[in-house]
Amino acid sequence: MRGPKLIAVVAQKKLNTEPVKKITKAKVKKEKAPGAPKRPPSAFFVFMKVAKEGGAKWKAMSESEKAPYVEKAASKKEE
Repeated sequence: MRGPKLIAVVAQKKLNTEPVKKITKAKVKKEKAPGAPKRPPSAFFVFMKVAKEGGAKWKAMSESEKAPYVEKAASKKEE
């Protein structure tokens, strides 16, 4: 008869209904040394730099310089 006795003891205990407070540590920012070396750029930032340079170069080109690329793009669209 262990079962019913155990259930009665559990039923008699009151549940704690107070909200649980999380204990958090205050975040402290480390001061950066002004002469510290910077991290190398990630692959994404290297890619974006190349993309920006390519965009600037495309804008600087005249219509006659863009013509071969426009023709290639048009032929690829037809395929």
